[in-house]
Amino acid sequence: MARTVDSPVSVDPTGRHPAQLSPVRRVFVLTQLLAVASLLPLHAQFFAVSQLGGPLTISAPWRFHTGDNPDWASPTFDDSQWPLLGMNRSWNVQGFSGYSGYGWYRIRLQLPASKDPLALGIAQVGNSAEIYADGKLIGVMGRMRPTPDWLNSFPETFTVIPLPPTLGGGTIEVAIRAWQSPLVAPSLAAFSAPLPVLGTEQAIRALHNLSLNQDLLARLPDWFLDLVALVIGQISFGLFFLRPRATEYAWAGLYLFAHALMSGFELCRRVYQLPMNGSALTSASMSAGETICWLFLIWGFMRSKADWLLGAGILLALHPPILTLLAIGGLMTIPRVYVVGALLALCIGLLVFARLVHEAGKGNRDAQIFLVPFLLHSVMDAVGLALFALYWLGLYRFGKADTFGLVLYRGPYFTVTWAQLGYLLSCLAIGAVLVRRFTRSAEQEQRLAAEMESARQVQAQLVPSEFPNLSGFHIEAAYLPASEVGGDFYQVLDQGDGSVLIVIGDVCGKGLKAAMTGVLAIGAIRALASQGFDPGWLLTRLNREIARSQNGGFITCICARVDRDGAITLANAGHPSPYRNGEEIQLKSSLPLGITPDVEYAETRVRLAPGDCLTFLSDGVVEARGDGGGVFGFDRTREISRQAAQAIATAAQQFGQEDDITVLTLSFTPLDVVTA
Repeated sequence: MARTVDSPVSVDPTGRHPAQLSPVRRVFVLTQLLAVASLLPLHAQFFAVSQLGGPLTISAPWRFHTGDNPDWASPTFDDSQWPLLGMNRSWNVQGFSGYSGYGWYRIRLQLPASKDPLALGIAQVGNSAEIYADGKLIGVMGRMRPTPDWLNSFPETFTVIPLPPTLGGGTIEVAIRAWQSPLVAPSLAAFSAPLPVLGTEQAIRALHNLSLNQDLLARLPDWFLDLVALVIGQISFGLFFLRPRATEYAWAGLYLFAHALMSGFELCRRVYQLPMNGSALTSASMSAGETICWLFLIWGFMRSKADWLLGAGILLALHPPILTLLAIGGLMTIPRVYVVGALLALCIGLLVFARLVHEAGKGNRDAQIFLVPFLLHSVMDAVGLALFALYWLGLYRFGKADTFGLVLYRGPYFTVTWAQLGYLLSCLAIGAVLVRRFTRSAEQEQRLAAEMESARQVQAQLVPSEFPNLSGFHIEAAYLPASEVGGDFYQVLDQGDGSVLIVIGDVCGKGLKAAMTGVLAIGAIRALASQGFDPGWLLTRLNREIARSQNGGFITCICARVDRDGAITLANAGHPSPYRNGEEIQLKSSLPLGITPDVEYAETRVRLAPGDCLTFLSDGVVEARGDGGGVFGFDRTREISRQAAQAIATAAQQFGQEDDITVLTLSFTPLDVVTA
């Protein structure tokens, strides 16, 4: 603890108290004292320390004068006409209202005899200062040369100013050349700082560390909030990497990381004493970015389209750097900056509140979770800025660690404000929404996995891997879906008389819906095939069924009956024609199935010779698209059409698959040819 020591009472050379002298002797002694005093420079302010038992508070006021003169550092300068000022109070409340620029403090100190080095402990004096002892510069606070600069610092942390070791036990003249920025001079009525202290250098450094630790400890609630924000922000980024299309996760992570980054930057501003103007503009820009991320977070989680409310919020969020530039340029006073900032922050909060109320009324659960925490956070931010304005007007004093919110809890080491509670609840609300969405996504993924398993079972019906054992025919097929479940299908049906019915189709679209439409078509095909319909009539009946049952979309399809002697009857509903021995078979084609029910499909008849190869394929082969944008095309398809089904499908896939790829080949080898 620093303790206060008053100046000792003077005694006469005989050792007797002045009150014990006779009137004649009193006059004689007084005359001698006046004569001696007339030969010495006048130093009206003096503080003596007879012994040193720890850091001592220099409670005496200091001589003060505005302006700047190097001679004022001299120990012989007569400052007796200067007024007395307290070092712990603003110039504004001590007769120099609104003054900015240079000012000098002076005091004469009687130092105690000490074997250990002595030092001064001085808290904030103006915005920067130089300290002199007997005319020699012994320390600097902030930056004074080449031009003064306002540096950030902890206002209640002592700066250690070592004294020359030769001065112990003597009397020194301490002079402080202080500078105060014109930006803050009119607005520091409420400013206060601890009084200077004197002690051993070791004790003053210990006091410095203690005051610094107290300042850091007072920020413990902010550090806790930063930790919570970083943890939830990391979770949000993780979810974004898992689901890149859910950009609201990215905005949530950026918002939470931005707040923690701002808090860390504010600490660096003070620890490393960064210049005020540049660091204030950086901090204001970071604040604007944080608010914009917050707005995108809300609109993203609400799944709301960008509207005028979002645009207005973004424009309002740009106010911190703009107001800071106006203050730096002297175009707006600091109190007015905070008043305008508080009003604009409140407007942003109202915009957010309006959006959340609207979505919550529609039953949006995320909006209901966000509503109260975000409203409290917005209102308390505006209140904090309003209190800052009152501080700069001299109507409000901060507590420890620049506490600028309505106090919720005040303890011996730190204070918790409603603003901090509002931000904590906002972080927890974001975390709750993330957990809720993750749980819901996990349930959806499980349900989707079950649906996909069912779809794979459906797919097995669309593209069977085994074919009936037909004498004289060798059939191969390859199927490469563009997604997990495709819309292509094929069927190879034994007609019972030695002939085989081949049907290949391509449902418009992809995924489960296309697969289900394919299942519907296959059911109808099997039913019609069992009745012995020719290919043309089968497609005509199938078209009517599809047109009546499906809701939009269409199916391209080709149907071929291959008799045991090689005769083929084909009917085509908008599907790519098959190839025989590398040459395209010219078919009479018509509209795809499902477009209109009143379509009749013509038939084309050809005959296979022994050893001929017939190749059916879907348009996924022809329309495969490479990196350069070119398509696989009919020419490449024709060149490879005599290859095995898997080779054709792989070639198209490697070129650049965009749609389902289906290839079916049939080789005709009559039994009598095999026997021969």
